[in-house]
Amino acid sequence: HVLPEGHPAKLTPADIAEFTSVLLPLAFQGLYSKNGTATLQSCQALRVLALMDGQTLAPLLIRIDQALTTLTEVHQTSSALEALVAVARPMLRDLEQGAANLPNVMTLTLSGIDTNDTSKTWSTLRFYTSLLSGLPLIPITEAAPPGCDPVQHEVARQVTDMLLDWSLRFLDQCFTFIINQDSQSHTEASKENKADSESRTSEYFFQAALEVFFMQLGGDLFTSAMNKVANFCFTNLLVQQQRQLGVLVTALTAVEPQRVARKLLPLCFRILLETPADDRARTSRAPRTPSSDLNSPSKTPASPASPSPIRRPSSSATPPSWSKGGEQYALASLSEMELVYYLALLRFVIQGAGVEVIQWRKELEAVLTLSLAFEERSGVVSHRVNKGASKLLRATIHSLITARPKESRSVPAAQWNDPAWQQTHYKSWGNVVSMEEAQIEWREPTDEGLQWASDLAAKYVQGPMDKLRRFLATATAAPPTPEKGGKKSAAEALWGDV
Repeated sequence: HVLPEGHPAKLTPADIAEFTSVLLPLAFQGLYSKNGTATLQSCQALRVLALMDGQTLAPLLIRIDQALTTLTEVHQTSSALEALVAVARPMLRDLEQGAANLPNVMTLTLSGIDTNDTSKTWSTLRFYTSLLSGLPLIPITEAAPPGCDPVQHEVARQVTDMLLDWSLRFLDQCFTFIINQDSQSHTEASKENKADSESRTSEYFFQAALEVFFMQLGGDLFTSAMNKVANFCFTNLLVQQQRQLGVLVTALTAVEPQRVARKLLPLCFRILLETPADDRARTSRAPRTPSSDLNSPSKTPASPASPSPIRRPSSSATPPSWSKGGEQYALASLSEMELVYYLALLRFVIQGAGVEVIQWRKELEAVLTLSLAFEERSGVVSHRVNKGASKLLRATIHSLITARPKESRSVPAAQWNDPAWQQTHYKSWGNVVSMEEAQIEWREPTDEGLQWASDLAAKYVQGPMDKLRRFLATATAAPPTPEKGGKKSAAEALWGDV
């Protein structure tokens, strides 16, 4: 509730200035305290003071700049990042005192995404999530329209120009973060539990930051980001970093599922499948494995427009094929590691694509059928590939039958797509859409998608479920006991088939 001007209980500017001058030194003192509670309370106080008096931001940003740049005060970095999280929204609402400093702040905090310092990484990702949720990443290219302050408009234009470069640098930092994820397991159970907990927390903050980042990108900038992610996915073989890669690809797909699916899915199918008329089937290459050169974040990725399929030396045996509607497919001669990777990449796209994947129904069913039957050697089905195909099947069915919001941007969709608003969107920085004003639209399942999900379940799930039922019935009727001569009982044999 905002009190009207002249109300006896309303604080005057002089009251606010005096109140701020008393509390601000105490908040600064507690910010770098060794006591975590004192630091948290100081951050909350700075947020309230920044909302009351914009003059609070200037001395705070000076101290944050010192903490982020001075090598002798490295211990203050986490506290400075936490302070930025607290004042992210007040910074956006004060264009001259706060938002004008964004270019410097955003550049200094990029190095905070560091796999060797989880606490700093969490604070940095939280800051970006809070900031970007109220900051459209849309460039301002025109002069100030009538009725707008030319000075403020120019400040906003310079800030958005910087954001174009920062956005791509942020993606590069995310790529480095994914590549450098520690995939080695710890020997001690306590270390495993701690490492797993930290990894999941990092993944949560990483996902939140990426979802907001991609959702707030303007059209041209989103296209550049999509191409950059595609380059990263098809020039690296990150089998051990699938969870983090999945967060990246799924967050991208959720914003523009149709565009991303059309970009990534054909490339995946082109690598995974061969047809009799495909000239690539005549070429055999050694399988690609991860290497330091391949995974180097400084290496400029090649364009994914024409990816070179990586092949295993072909054998004399005829590979299994799948045909439907006059089209015939066979799995490409990829290594087991490559099959697992590209099956995972397919899954990540499909998780966010929903019904947009229906147009690749034949290709997807071919991949599922051939991958589930893929043999690592004669008569032995590959467990890793089978598991990857099963996860792909689960993601496909789930994506076809679930509903999800179309967008979650900082302003309603009609306002976001208004060209006039896009040139003055700085007036909406830091604003929060109330629940009453929120206009949520949904991507809902279609009849065709639901029918396909039912067909997939009948084709791939019903058989294993019947085997499980028979096994349970056999085990309940007569608990399996080892037979003489090392032979398996009927239930054990049936379980082996499952």
